[in-house]
Amino acid sequence: MKKILYAVMIATIMAGLFVPTVSADEAKVSVIVTAAGDVEAVIAEVEALGGTVTHVYENFPMLVADMTNDAATALSALSSVESVAKNEIRTLAPPIIEKDRDGQVLPTSDMLGAEGRIEALTDVSALPEGYYNFDAVGAPEIWSAPDGNIGETTIIAVVDTGIRYDPTVYGDGCLGGRLIMPGYDAVGDAPATDMGNHWHGSHVANVAGAYCTITTYSAAIGEAVKEHANPIFFGEGDDIFGHYYDIGLVGIAPGAYFYPVKVFPVDGSGSPDSIIIDGLDHILTAKKGGLDIDIVNMSLGGGTYFDGHDSYRAPIRKLTKEGMLVVTSAGNWGPVPNSVGSPATDFRSIAVGATEDAVATRVLREWQGRAFYNWPGWGSIIRPTDETRIATFSARGPLSDGRMGPDVVALGYWNFATYPEGAGLVMRWAGGTSFSAPTVAGGAALLNTWWEQNHPASNEKPGKLRNAILQGADSDKISDVFEERDMGFGYLDVPKAWWLLKHNAVLGGFLPKWDHPLYNNVAWDCDDVACVYESDVETVGPGETFDLVFEVHPEIIDEIYIELLDVNGDQNNIFWNTTDLWFKSAKRTDTPYVIEDLGAISGDAWVSVREVRSPGAATIA
Repeated sequence: MKKILYAVMIATIMAGLFVPTVSADEAKVSVIVTAAGDVEAVIAEVEALGGTVTHVYENFPMLVADMTNDAATALSALSSVESVAKNEIRTLAPPIIEKDRDGQVLPTSDMLGAEGRIEALTDVSALPEGYYNFDAVGAPEIWSAPDGNIGETTIIAVVDTGIRYDPTVYGDGCLGGRLIMPGYDAVGDAPATDMGNHWHGSHVANVAGAYCTITTYSAAIGEAVKEHANPIFFGEGDDIFGHYYDIGLVGIAPGAYFYPVKVFPVDGSGSPDSIIIDGLDHILTAKKGGLDIDIVNMSLGGGTYFDGHDSYRAPIRKLTKEGMLVVTSAGNWGPVPNSVGSPATDFRSIAVGATEDAVATRVLREWQGRAFYNWPGWGSIIRPTDETRIATFSARGPLSDGRMGPDVVALGYWNFATYPEGAGLVMRWAGGTSFSAPTVAGGAALLNTWWEQNHPASNEKPGKLRNAILQGADSDKISDVFEERDMGFGYLDVPKAWWLLKHNAVLGGFLPKWDHPLYNNVAWDCDDVACVYESDVETVGPGETFDLVFEVHPEIIDEIYIELLDVNGDQNNIFWNTTDLWFKSAKRTDTPYVIEDLGAISGDAWVSVREVRSPGAATIA
């Protein structure tokens, strides 16, 4: 439903000058130091400044140290040091949690049940037209071509929470024995394939390369798939357990192998950069030791002040040099501009944003309606139109340095997968750019297998694959209300990227689009008491944003009030059509925060942003 609104902002002027206080805290902090040359020399300099080196990486010119802020500042000024950065905490993108109009959280998973089962598939040519995700990116065209493949010579390293392996019954589930054991645990709390690990990494791997049929006795799931994603509906019948449904689950590269690199604790909580970089360090060690890793998937992230120049610059540069393509999730901090997280801000990785596709949404909503509300038809009611949208949560550009933002987009709302959980198998829909990234990693695996078969001696592979994916992306597939800063080059199109590679039509050099800076679009009308800005009337459709960019001077501005006037939006019987306000600094990529979830407002609403203390620009979306 369209919403019509206009905004009034009032910035009240302070009576006195605000002067922040600075604490002289001499406590040591953990920092990551990148050397410009000899690491041993930098170690000596750290110790001379009173710091303690806690870890030195094997393959990167980097170390971790505990130092005071003053010592770290002094170290960063030395010519032998490229950078000194705080050992930040990275996270799995926050989960997408939705509620109905009564405030009840909508479930997104169900157990397959003791009578349910999975069966590995063996012949990709016998598959139906395809599950929506791989069909949407065109993967079957490569699977079925005479010179095509299913990614069978490619290894994807999944830098995540590990990939579960059930040693008793289910093994690696729908991965069909393509999990490379034992993987690597950088955290130290459980093996990389432990059943107690958080599910996130298992879901990521299955999005990229599942290859199985599941048999479920859940009419809600079976009917939802049959109605809205019929190509993956393999059939139904009756046996001693009751009426069953066979559903095909196939990832983008159903022949690829997966190497789990566990960098998050078993509970899925955050992990410091030092641990994640240790995982990347191990990948390079494994590569040198003969494990031919081709693609590195990193569905994780966090904020950065230095887009492309933070602690991930050296590791990703080295991985790329050694023949590996790094695919990263853009982050779930949209829809505000300048919200892409690191390491997706790196120059050499592929930053992947998320789309909301009608088929995937309808399947989930249909299941929820049938399973929990006894309401068949939810899928089409809630998603009546067919256009492909950028998911509301998907991080947006531009980056702080003026780059476009996400490089490409793929399905991230909702991706369906099955894998071991507890004593059985879980069927789960998951939303987030975490699951858009492995869609692209799977596409890259198909391209990688072809490339290695045809260019075995080439050292250009990572750059060629990256540029082919960006060049081949389809911007026309996305609703025209979205911009480049929302979707990058467009929706992943694997056959187009393959065509570019086969015809030697891939551009050289570095492909991100520049010249996308944030411009101040608010003209204040000021007097001695306040500065006021009033927008025109804006019509905002599903998933769309209205962005305001303005200067904030903390020595002058005390408080900002935002008023939305005459909001007019129809409601449905299941979900509220909500209006959210977000606010963030434009100086730092990632991590905005919600000012207010205004819910199903109709009429006027006031919101106050108090204690503005950060200089520079900020945005409201």
